[in-house]
Amino acid sequence: MREVVGVGAIGGGHDLLRAILAEVPVGVAVVRAPELVFQLVNPAYQGVAPGATPGQGLAAAWPGCADQHRALIARALETGEPTRAEDVASEAGAGERFYTLGYHPLGGDARGGAFLLGTVTDTTAHVEARRRAEAAEARAWEVAHREEQLMAIVGHDLRTPLSAITLATELMFRRGALAGSDGVTLKRIASSASRMSAIVRDLLDVARAREGMGLRVEKVPVDLADLTRRMLQEFGAVADAERVSLAVEGDAALCADPSRLEQVLANLLGNASQHGADGPIAVCITGREAEVALSVHNHGAPIPSSVLPHVFEPFRRGAAGGTGESGGSVGLGLFIVREIVRVHGGTVEVTSEPHRGTTFTVRLPRG
Repeated sequence: MREVVGVGAIGGGHDLLRAILAEVPVGVAVVRAPELVFQLVNPAYQGVAPGATPGQGLAAAWPGCADQHRALIARALETGEPTRAEDVASEAGAGERFYTLGYHPLGGDARGGAFLLGTVTDTTAHVEARRRAEAAEARAWEVAHREEQLMAIVGHDLRTPLSAITLATELMFRRGALAGSDGVTLKRIASSASRMSAIVRDLLDVARAREGMGLRVEKVPVDLADLTRRMLQEFGAVADAERVSLAVEGDAALCADPSRLEQVLANLLGNASQHGADGPIAVCITGREAEVALSVHNHGAPIPSSVLPHVFEPFRRGAAGGTGESGGSVGLGLFIVREIVRVHGGTVEVTSEPHRGTTFTVRLPRG
């Protein structure tokens, strides 16, 4: 059995006390004030402060942090209450380490001295782990910040050549007299340029949102039902219009940014088309007293439960049979939906169950 040093120095060498202190994993010592001299030290305490021996002064055992010990002892004696300090740095032992210190008043003796029970716990591993986590978080933030800057720069720089392509294709269409398959090829170019423009717009929106600047919106009176009907006509030009049904109930008027609502609809319809297993897509608009609700439902395979909590995060492309973005995206569509709805003061949620399909529901205030 390991020996507790100095038990007799505080008035009695009880075998039970000696046995308990020898085996307890926490460093325990008795210090006498005002001299601040060790009276008793258990092996665990000496393991972290080898210089702590009976009769030795506290300052010699704790180089570099004796002042913290003195302050804790003074406060404990003044208040009569236990005191504690966490993650105190010390060079006791090999290299810098960290400890949680505590002092508990035990009362005095006939000579006018006072005894305190001191405890020490090595917290070096916890401090180092926290520092690693903080450093990793700082690195991750720096990487994310640089990525956002890159997105903004690339998105801004791509707008000019894309605008040139779009204007050139429009001009060629207006001139007409396209030979053979030139018209089909030109339509493909225009369609690709349009998709690229949408991706650039999403990149710029994500950069603004993640920089905390928010998305730009210009609210005007708009009828969500009329806007949706127009969007479905455009959607039918690139997809099977017979797949999509629209149901409207109540007044769908609200104050919102129509171009942003078009983004919401385009992303939700594209998502439903891609993951709806070629089945029907049901769009429902419901006007309530204080809000207008929009839901888009498809009968595709359910979103996996592991993916469901993350569908609105940026750069999350859906797995097969799960969720994702419209064809050709980089995984930003649903994130943009959430940010647009949020800046309008609304909410968006998703439910997905086997045999019931997937439904995205947007709720927007009227004001």
